Amino acid sequence: MSSLSMTSPQSQPPVTLRALSVPDEDVLLCFGIRRRVFIDEQGVPEEVEMDANDRTATHVLATSEGKAVGAARIVVLHIQEGGEMGDGVRVGKIGRVCVVPEMRGRGFGRSLVRFAVDELRTSRAASSS
Repeated sequence: MSSLSMTSPQSQPPVTLRALSVPDEDVLLCFGIRRRVFIDEQGVPEEVEMDANDRTATHVLATSEGKAVGAARIVVLHIQEGGEMGDGVRVGKIGRVCVVPEMRGRGFGRSLVRFAVDELRTSRAASSS
């Protein structure tokens, strides 16, 4: 998995972004942020927020000044012609992007999405070689 250290666009504290997968223990930090933002803050039912894709997804963790501040999830789907799931074209889906309330407005969400896009590009290049 990848790791990148970058400064957010609004010159706030540096953010470190890491791509993780189960069973890496730091994935639990991603789940904790998602629980706080989506389930506790926004009222999304747990059975909707935490789903089977979490086992195979790439999870992105954003940390700043030693604290977990954001998360995102990358799911790669295989779509057949006509939109059915199967062994067709690989399609990357970035979702579950969230930043803890006290750290919003500092560019961390933007950094999470850019990192996730780069992860998808890297994985696509690796799978086509």
